[in-house]
This record gives sequence, structure tokens and C-alpha cells, in this order.
Amino acid sequence: MGVYDRDYYREEPAGFFGGRRSAVLDLIIVNVALYLIDIFSDQWVTKHLTLRSNLFSSPWHAYQLLTYGFVHDYQSIGHILFNMIALFFFGRDVEGFYGRKRFLSMYLSTVVLVGLIWLIMAQFSAKESGVLGASGAIMGVIVLFVMRDPHRTIYVNFFIPVPAWLMLILYVGLDFFGIVSPNPEDHVAHIAHLTGVGLGFLYYRTGFSLAQLWPSNWSLKKLKRGPKLRVHNETSEAGDDPRAWQMQVDAILEKISQQGEASLTADERKILEEASRRYQQRRQ
Repeated sequence: MGVYDRDYYREEPAGFFGGRRSAVLDLIIVNVALYLIDIFSDQWVTKHLTLRSNLFSSPWHAYQLLTYGFVHDYQSIGHILFNMIALFFFGRDVEGFYGRKRFLSMYLSTVVLVGLIWLIMAQFSAKESGVLGASGAIMGVIVLFVMRDPHRTIYVNFFIPVPAWLMLILYVGLDFFGIVSPNPEDHVAHIAHLTGVGLGFLYYRTGFSLAQLWPSNWSLKKLKRGPKLRVHNETSEAGDDPRAWQMQVDAILEKISQQGEASLTADERKILEEASRRYQQRRQ
């Protein structure tokens, strides 16, 4: 068990009753609210928040790169129903491991990057089109779920038991088939699904999200909490003081949460390795 499994670092999402709401539940609430608004507003949400293939010619609609991921087909209850069910059952486990902040960063980054790649691909088509729905980002969440627990039993269509890894292969295979043999009546954005799969794997391997591109000195939270803790190497003045050691590790974990694991220095990685070793010894 490594340092990322430490009890104080893992942030389990709250349930429906009591405590802070999970990010997954917040996302579901926003999606459902926009779906209901769309129904009772003559499809205002669909008309204005869907990502359109002509965005490059109207860049003032750049917000659509994010908003499309919260819009669903008002004519198909199944579109939002199955997406939200998948987000709930897979997302809560993933959020429980990464924590609320990192999960939201990953999810929203995936929405934007999936939309951007779809938009680029759409330029090769002469026909104007649009994309909407959370399924691309949810495929990224499913990948993270499967990579962490590939042998978990999943009930496809609620009654067919398969291991999680096989379920993912089936979904990816269907999307590849949809691209190779397109059906004119098929309105599924298969390229968005596969992009979500690729981005989910990228996040699993590197921890990259768009939040890393945000200048650290623009953080309002940092201004409120005062000077950032300095991270010292293992032979610094912290010595064997457990409290000082804990502060060093906390600072590094906060840095990972905000900037990703790739931002760590060699000394910071050594501290994490040592912290992981000490934690394993205490557990034993």
C-alpha cells in the first residue's frame, strides 16, 4: 500500500444523507436540472449549449466546449438516464480514490478535450453537425475504474455479469465498429467515446489535466491561506519530528492535487517514497 492510500489523504464521497455532497452527485444534479430546463424552455439548452462544428468561425461560443457535456437529448430519456447511472456507479469509486478536487479536474478536463478533438475531426466533414452529452467524459471515468479494479464484476444491462475489463473491451469494440461501419441512423459520437477512453488512460498514467495549465500564482485559495509550505528533503530541519514530517508530506500531496504528479522534483519523490515506506511499516 502506497502513500496515496493513506487514510487522511483518501477522500470518500459523502452519501445522499448527511455530510458534504460528492462531486458525482453535484454533476448529476446539474445534468438533470439542465435536462428539465430544456424540456420546459422550448429546447433553449440544446440550442445554445450544444457544441457545434462551426465553432471555429464563431469563437465567442467557446463555452460550448464545456457546456455540451451537460446537455442531453430531450427526446430520449434513455440518453441522460444511462449516462447518469454510469456516472453514479463508476464515478463514486473513482472519486473516492482521487478525491473531490482531482476528480472534478479530471472530469471537466475530459469534457473539454473530448469536445476539442471532436471539433477538429468534424472539420473534415462537409456537413455541419453538433455533439452533446456526458458519455465521452464518463468513458474516461470508466477507464479509471477498470484500471484500478479490472476484475470487479459488472452487470451489463443490469443482469449479465462480466469482469470490468471485459465490459470496457466490449464498449471500445462497439465504438470502433461504429466508426468502421457507420450507420446513417446511428447518432452516437463514437469518436468522442474513444477519445474519452484515451484521455482516461492518459490521466491514469500521468495525472494530466487542464488544471495544470492554470498559473499557480492565480490561485485565490493560495492568497487566502497565506504562504505555501516549503518542501524540504529528508535531511532537512524537520528531522524525525513526526509533525514536521507530516507537514512536508501534506504539502507534496497538495502539490500533486493542484499540479499533478509530473510536477514533483526528485527530492519530493524521495520524500513520498520514504513516507510510503514508513506508512507500510506502521500498517504492518
